[in-house]
Amino acid sequence: MIQPLVPVNIQSNSQVKEIVDSLRSRKGGYEATTISSCLDYLGFRKKFFPHLVVGGTNGKGSVASILAEIFLAAKRKTGLFITPHLLDVRERISVDSQPISNQEFIEHFESLENRLEGFYEKGNRKLSFFETVFLIAVENFLLKNVEIAIFEAGLGGIRDATASLSPLMSIITNVSEDHMHILGADIEEICREKAGLIFEGTPFFFGGDSEQVEIFRQRCFELGAELVDPQTLLRRIRSDFEGISGEFLWDGEWHQFQTPLRGDVQVENLNSSLIVCTKLPFELRPSASEIQESLGRVNHACRLEQISESPPILVDGSHNVCGVSNLLQWLRKNVGKSDVMLAMCMKANKDHTKIAALLKGWNLVIFRLTGKNYLSLSEARKHYPSALTRSSLQQVLVQFSKMNSRKKCLVFFGSLSGAAKVKQVLESGSFSRF
Repeated sequence: MIQPLVPVNIQSNSQVKEIVDSLRSRKGGYEATTISSCLDYLGFRKKFFPHLVVGGTNGKGSVASILAEIFLAAKRKTGLFITPHLLDVRERISVDSQPISNQEFIEHFESLENRLEGFYEKGNRKLSFFETVFLIAVENFLLKNVEIAIFEAGLGGIRDATASLSPLMSIITNVSEDHMHILGADIEEICREKAGLIFEGTPFFFGGDSEQVEIFRQRCFELGAELVDPQTLLRRIRSDFEGISGEFLWDGEWHQFQTPLRGDVQVENLNSSLIVCTKLPFELRPSASEIQESLGRVNHACRLEQISESPPILVDGSHNVCGVSNLLQWLRKNVGKSDVMLAMCMKANKDHTKIAALLKGWNLVIFRLTGKNYLSLSEARKHYPSALTRSSLQQVLVQFSKMNSRKKCLVFFGSLSGAAKVKQVLESGSFSRF
């Protein structure tokens, strides 16, 4: 079985968990100026390594993971910073696909806190959870002498910690409605927020809708940044339940590839990743064979990931209108609407009016996992009156077993953390005989 780039079954010790809890309790601002000053204060900028920044509403984690696999295949020591994590904070920081150890995380945190005392004494606010983990990643990558690193942005944006970097290139995969209470009231405002990931004099690629590109074009002009033209570097694409196959263009020649990644949106993510590689300095450019090797093994956990063959069970982290729409489109084409049972566990702050409209007519069960901020079953019944509601994962599995003669596939979706919890339980064999 192909393993995720960073496994989801790692477990932090109690001290790491205490650090995470203390960081999450901090009330910090959401802006990049403090973390930028912090990088200067710690002297990190003087010894930085080549890096890329990947942002966007959907697909940024997949592009970051694809790029990391490409660099690994090219024998480059590769750092990867991702967000959010699925089950364990240490998933966010890895070098050559190995997550940071408990001891490394603790030592970096304690060292940084000690060195930042003077920074805080000057009146600077304390760093947030995301900013602190970002700094731990930077220090870990520096100490391990990575040759290249990929940083996945958080929500942002102009106020994101990754906006303090100086990358070789930055990428925004796409922009759609999500986290609007933070990023803006409409698509235009969200685009302007995410344009904060355009850096002065640095190539920038936008993989989203052509109607949105003008905002990014204007910002590139203001900063003297190159807006990289979109190109189609893939052809003869086959995207189905088994994954994606086809040909990619590299150095003027077409080469075959096959990848276990599922979903038509992953075709876009693959193409975006290749476009990034065309803009790399010569010493970092991979060969066609290295790209082939990397695409053959890349896997992004909880993104249309199959965790059971009999019966077929998929987990997917789609959690906003665009993501759910893409999921349903793929299921219609590759499974069939009447052959799917959908099981949704989603946060309460999503646009349930629009998501409910998309799910109309689908066989839907809504359930709740332990944890805060998930949609309550009483609220679920208001938004999704035709859906079944179940209070536990086990009840969902029992419901599917009753329908198994009529439904060929069970798909869990609604949140990344929820998908990861489902994956963890089912792969542990807890409900192996349902």
